[in-house]
Amino acid sequence: QGGGARYPYPKHVWSPAGGWWTRPSNWASNTTITMIGILAIAYGVWNVSAEREVTGPSYISTFGVHERGL
Repeated sequence: QGGGARYPYPKHVWSPAGGWWTRPSNWASNTTITMIGILAIAYGVWNVSAEREVTGPSYISTFGVHERGL
């Protein structure tokens, strides 16, 4: 199963994705390092966003409900 044998491919072609049928031995550590980087960037963006957050008037105050005593 699987569609047949692997066909020959050129060895001198460089690919940023790893080339044909790549299985790096350190894939787990690469994945861990990448996830730590993504989480660090997301944490930084979250904090900057929280510091710069501007809240508008509340939904109730826009209709003047608090002034009418409802």
